[in-house]
Amino acid sequence: MKRLFFCLTFLVTVSLNANGEATFDASITPGATESGPRIEFHQRVEGEEEPPLLAPAYELMTQPCMGWRFQAGVTLYNADADRELMLLTSSAELGGALLVIIALENNANISLQIPGTAGAWAMAPMKGDRVAIGTYFDGSIHIYNLPENKLTDVVAIPGEAYIWNLVEGGDGRLYGGTYPGGKLVALDQATLKLEVCGQVAAPNRFLHEVSPLPDGRLLCRVGDEAPGLYLYDPADKTFTAAPENLAGITGGTIWDTYFVTRGQIFNAELEPISPPPFTLPKANGEDWSILTAVTNKQFLFLQQGNAVYRYQAGDKGLTRVYDFDLRGGTLLTSTEKGSLAGIRGQQYFHIKTGDEVLSRQQLNIASPPRIPTFLQTDATGQVWGGPDRGQTLFFMDGRTGVFVSMGSVTPSPGGVVDVAFAGTVAYGVCSPGGEIFRLDIDRPWHEWDGKNPEILHRVSEHGYSRATGGIIASTAMQLYSGWSAAAGTYGGAIAVTEPESGKTRLAEHPLGRQAISGLAADDHYLFAGTTLAGEDLPVMPDESPQFAVLGLDTVQPYQNHAFSGAVTVDRLLYNVKVGRVAMAVDGRLHVFNITEMKMQPPFEPALPEITSPAMATRNDACAYYGHSDKIIRVHLETGAREEVLQMPGTVGALTANAEGDLYAACGVDIYRVRFPENYTDTFISQPDAGN
Repeated sequence: MKRLFFCLTFLVTVSLNANGEATFDASITPGATESGPRIEFHQRVEGEEEPPLLAPAYELMTQPCMGWRFQAGVTLYNADADRELMLLTSSAELGGALLVIIALENNANISLQIPGTAGAWAMAPMKGDRVAIGTYFDGSIHIYNLPENKLTDVVAIPGEAYIWNLVEGGDGRLYGGTYPGGKLVALDQATLKLEVCGQVAAPNRFLHEVSPLPDGRLLCRVGDEAPGLYLYDPADKTFTAAPENLAGITGGTIWDTYFVTRGQIFNAELEPISPPPFTLPKANGEDWSILTAVTNKQFLFLQQGNAVYRYQAGDKGLTRVYDFDLRGGTLLTSTEKGSLAGIRGQQYFHIKTGDEVLSRQQLNIASPPRIPTFLQTDATGQVWGGPDRGQTLFFMDGRTGVFVSMGSVTPSPGGVVDVAFAGTVAYGVCSPGGEIFRLDIDRPWHEWDGKNPEILHRVSEHGYSRATGGIIASTAMQLYSGWSAAAGTYGGAIAVTEPESGKTRLAEHPLGRQAISGLAADDHYLFAGTTLAGEDLPVMPDESPQFAVLGLDTVQPYQNHAFSGAVTVDRLLYNVKVGRVAMAVDGRLHVFNITEMKMQPPFEPALPEITSPAMATRNDACAYYGHSDKIIRVHLETGAREEVLQMPGTVGALTANAEGDLYAACGVDIYRVRFPENYTDTFISQPDAGN
């Protein structure tokens, strides 16, 4: 059997430098204005039909899950060449985070891998045309050197996994906060010597943000055990409680001789200043705010509505930089010349003073392969999925491996959690943006105008941001999605969406304060699982997670089954062949008999734990799931089980198509698992045969 590999992409000028980096000159091929679908790569099998299978077998399809997950950005001005660079960090699950370097004047860009890391939230320019990058999970500061165009040094932070941000203190050192020690660290820019200044305030494990102050001290915001604000003085190396007039702020920056936050201005003595020492926008009924993310010692940036203004000491008035909607774009940094730069979904932008429209640019570097967090198949046999963050999707032909990698379906932070289908139209849910969207791949891509993909409803407007229950389509073609309350709050909801109109109604707290963690449906009922876990919250005390049978129309429970001592009921799977709902209760299989309306006793002996994020069914009486690197099959009536086969890696996302093929993700690779024609009728070992 012969395999042919193809790579299809936009035509660009490509060259390899001495370090082996692929450099794309986007000045010759300008960036696109729509980050729409494009075929990235495919593999197909050539030759006659394969002989019939005698046993289940897997074949590698491809790596269709791709996308950027931008986390932080800074600009670096190279005076010798008089050019502005923007540097972005992007996380990746395998091989290390990525550093993207963009020349803003001509949009040429390259990327460098940051080995041994998962991502980077912290970035700060350094003296000598360098940038410090604070990474996780390795808890280190990596140094990018522009003259050498490479990462030259790594400074480890002993015992720490995260560093959240980096700012320059009055002594010229870079300061940042860590987790899990909740410590303040200082890096000497000349010697790269690191000093651990100590835990700010025990028992806090997070030093969330460090802000520079005009007198050279640092403001430290700690949490989560005993949240508070503290001042660090580099001169005597002491921590003291912040003054009361700073209460309630989360951080800020220095402009001129002032400390500024989103809505307040303080002098060097940290006394509030009113009126502000700069011109204000004309009153138009909208509030103004300071954009601290892009404000620096030279330039202050204000926003009123869509309009953004620039001001520096001595100006007679404000300079309007632009006045248009970024449509979900995020400003990350400002340049030496007073322009602004940021990201929107998978694209970046650079706004110069007086621009009338947002000119978006597509990186011409191939986005990194990502691990799919979910897989689903549509009625045509295409396999869909997406990564944890980046809001991107792909769909892949289940037989040939031809796939299309899409841009972000929405510029909101987070990722697509799940999709369901009404015909060939996909409906998806996003976290933590709390969005329900519709995407029709038979229509042109018009994300910028909100036409396709189209946001149907923002559940986040009702206080539910995480789509922990996924989305399903009932046989009556209604869509049901399960939600959890925003961070710091308990609660759950089920959204019911009409596919054609997009109208959505919300059933709040149908199972009390518990979040919805899984959904399934048959012709008559909706089934739901709940969890006691909440984001940034301890496990809900004195309660038990539930499996519930609800009305498809009322979304109210007819029957509840509590699992004492457990935390989560999820990964629900309806099997029409035997009228059963399978579920994972803290990773252990339980089965509900729909005909008898009761929970079956647990199978004995105990089944292997469900480690895959989903289960699948293949038109038989069984459930299939991943246990480490193995695919397990369990008969949902008898509990008979077998190890179907061992995969090349840990089984992640899992789904099945109408023909009975399984698709399993092992890292970034997707495998197709095929079965003999009579496999549904074959004997599998009885429960007393062991595991």
